[in-house]
Amino acid sequence: MAISHTFVAFDLESTGLSATKSRVVQIAASRVAGGALGGASFNSIVNPQTAIPERASRIHGLWADDV
Repeated sequence: MAISHTFVAFDLESTGLSATKSRVVQIAASRVAGGALGGASFNSIVNPQTAIPERASRIHGLWADDV
């Protein structure tokens, strides 16, 4: 069965896992059409205006100098 759905997949990287205290450091979006990545995509680094814990940086690879 062929996949015919079209949607946008989002990915966020943050300073931690808390829904109330962590801040976004990167947001990305890609269009998926028919089960394949489409031509439209977006990627942006965000300055969280706070320190990025080393533990988080080791996971997503974004450090204070990157933002």
